Amino acid sequence: MARVRAAAALLFAALTLVASGCGSSVSDRASAAAGVDVAKLVPPGALALVSVDTDFSSSQWRQLDELTRGLPGRERVLTMVRTTLADRGLQLDRDVKPALGSELDLAVLGVENGKPDAIALARPNDEAKLRTLAAKFDAGGEHYTVERVGGWSVVADSAEAFDAVRAAESGRSLADDGAFKAATDETSGDALVRVYASGAALNAVPRLGALLGSDTPRWFAARLASADGSIALRLSASAAGAPAAYAPTLFGDIPADASFAASFRLGEHGKLPAQLDAALKPLLGFKLGDALSALSGEGALYLSQNGLLPVIALEVRPKDPARAEQALRSLAARLQKRLGGVVPLVVQRVRDRVVLTDSPAAATSLGGGGPKLVDESRFKDAVEAAGGLDRTTGLLYADVPRLLPLLQAGGSLLGKPLSQQTIDGLGRLDSIVVVGARRGGISRVEARLALR
Repeated sequence: MARVRAAAALLFAALTLVASGCGSSVSDRASAAAGVDVAKLVPPGALALVSVDTDFSSSQWRQLDELTRGLPGRERVLTMVRTTLADRGLQLDRDVKPALGSELDLAVLGVENGKPDAIALARPNDEAKLRTLAAKFDAGGEHYTVERVGGWSVVADSAEAFDAVRAAESGRSLADDGAFKAATDETSGDALVRVYASGAALNAVPRLGALLGSDTPRWFAARLASADGSIALRLSASAAGAPAAYAPTLFGDIPADASFAASFRLGEHGKLPAQLDAALKPLLGFKLGDALSALSGEGALYLSQNGLLPVIALEVRPKDPARAEQALRSLAARLQKRLGGVVPLVVQRVRDRVVLTDSPAAATSLGGGGPKLVDESRFKDAVEAAGGLDRTTGLLYADVPRLLPLLQAGGSLLGKPLSQQTIDGLGRLDSIVVVGARRGGISRVEARLALR
């Protein structure tokens, strides 16, 4: 069977064409459901299927081209891709685009001798160019050939691989698998890229399940799309052991001028996932670990501008407010030590809530009057596009134009100023929204990046 290295190289070439200026022709057709038809040629035990819409004149690619035009780094990526192709005697428009055609798929069929085995499937405009492109990745005993099966051009390096594809076409295939069908429902609609991974594949990547709050997902799916001035990414998985959704009532306390806001709910034992705890350690200087055991329940965090220093507030509604207050005072002391005492932190009780903040006024104003973020049309439009706020497993929102000055000030305060490249890149962003949800047995994270 074809080693994943060659097939992945073909897929990489397709993905990096995002910034190539699309095609010279214009197509208004709706994007086909990439990966759905080809699944009829993929054996039912396949570990993964990655599908890319490679009709670069489609509306999806035209939108993405417009969104990314002028982004810092785009031209560098293009130069890198063209240089890599040139090293193999290839040109993007002359050799790669005709070889890929309207769709490219990479199917990982299994693992042999500790290495993934894969095939590539395409609908090339010029099959001779696909054969030439595939041969560029020959190495050692691996010799890649192309055969036509069921209207598709299949790239593989063994007769066994082609036999497996033909058997799937005439018998049972991945398209008949219940897990794949459920994943396909989650990735329906126009898209640039779709990804499916089986439960067996996820055993090797446990962090994907942790990201979606699912301990043992039977499948994982992802969809990348461009629409309405945004780049949208959806991650989904079967939700065994995933947390239940909740109504984020504390979010209603966050003021309208917040540049960053998050809603979360800690579980019964108040512990963060190990991966998230490890990710926060470089920022905090320590792991939270059991420090949050007193904070089980709903919480909200926000950041807003207030003169030279931003207002930072963490609000929680725990089962035991007195115990939570003590835990937050201990946390505040550790954070102040981390910050060298530059930022004063206070902890206050407000009815059944406990607040950790650098502004006493922020604590006393919670639940009071004044404009709130949830009433701002800018916030409501962004969150609604990502799935809404009625019930969630977690939410993150960033108003990037408001947040950027705070990030610049914070970087300077910590002695790590933002580079001009980073500032320019963030300057193109409008908002970032990440919404977690649970629907029946499916856990989902929807992320939207709106650009200006």
